[in-house]
Amino acid sequence: MIKSTLGKWEWSSQKPKYGKMDLLVLCYHSTPQHYLHRFEAQYNWYVDQGFSFLSPEELPDFYEGKLSEGPYLLYTFDDGLKNNLLAARFLSSKGVNAFFFLVPAFYKTPASEQADYYQRVIRPVIDPKWEPIDERGAMTLDEHRELMALGHSVGAHTYTHALEASEENEEVLIKEVVGSKEDIQADHGTQINTFCSIN
Repeated sequence: MIKSTLGKWEWSSQKPKYGKMDLLVLCYHSTPQHYLHRFEAQYNWYVDQGFSFLSPEELPDFYEGKLSEGPYLLYTFDDGLKNNLLAARFLSSKGVNAFFFLVPAFYKTPASEQADYYQRVIRPVIDPKWEPIDERGAMTLDEHRELMALGHSVGAHTYTHALEASEENEEVLIKEVVGSKEDIQADHGTQINTFCSIN
């Protein structure tokens, strides 16, 4: 209650001024079923604030200065959790497309072991109140295809959710960056043009 009150006070007293050429990028991870109403409320709040929603396909045009009806907002989702489909379907119902960055080693892990992989490799510290154990699985390949059929874009988010940039680990680094893209492309037979670092 205190955090909410302070947050509202801070926003009203120091409200950022966004211009027509500003871009706000939101990065989500887990979007659990029991908090979907909050995600929807956040979307409505951004609508009320006058944001235009930028699709992944429009990002190059934004950077080339071809768009001027902002401020803009771009949704991104990291890790490829199954519960992101809830947010994807909601956004699609509003005509909004987003980026979903996938981790091949996570979605290729057997479903029965994905919750363990998620906590061991991706999110070592988890509050079960926010991320129930039954919502720590990865989307399947068919669910990735559903994302794309809805108009969303998929990209790479490293191969295992690890990234160490050092000359000694060049082979590992190439696998994490290039290998993640190549695996997603092979799994879906489509070109992947985006990479989101975990760092």
